[in-house]
Amino acid sequence: MITRLVYIIDFVNAWLFYFIWRKCLHAVVRLPASRWRRICFECSRRKIKMAIPGPGMSAGSLSSVTLQLLLNLTSIYFVFYFLFTLSLIIKKSLELPYPSDALTNDVGLLLLFAALEFLHFYWGARGNLTESDSYMFGNLIMTVATILLAVYFLVWQTYVMRADVIISSVLITVYGADGVLALSTLAKFRREYL
Repeated sequence: MITRLVYIIDFVNAWLFYFIWRKCLHAVVRLPASRWRRICFECSRRKIKMAIPGPGMSAGSLSSVTLQLLLNLTSIYFVFYFLFTLSLIIKKSLELPYPSDALTNDVGLLLLFAALEFLHFYWGARGNLTESDSYMFGNLIMTVATILLAVYFLVWQTYVMRADVIISSVLITVYGADGVLALSTLAKFRREYL
């Protein structure tokens, strides 16, 4: 079952890479020779190096385009989630009898959630783009931690409204897809470099 899922994810990655490469190839072919010389001169003047595989590295890229897109979409959705949840906490504290220790607990956990989401995005993007096992493993740990915090805001918050249930369920679903993609990407890295 997992191998089929990995093959499906690889197929989607290859499909996205093909269309992105096709767009870039059309843009490159249209450049005149004088523009190419100017680009090459700028690269040599600034000493820009191309990504050349070193010892123990493959010539192809193992980074997942789908994972990178999902990480970016997750971070954008989390900004919406954070602001919406914070506004719901403020609304609940003004309209409902909210104990002060529970209010500080909910706000503190929401701020911790934001910090962990930043680490989740940073380690995931860095691990995917540099093909690093350690960063991808850190991303998986942060995925588990953020899922647990999302479950807290879904189930164990002081007052849970229907809007909390909806946005937390969407976030948990996105984190689950992110975790599966990160795990398959980590498996590709481990298979290639071991």
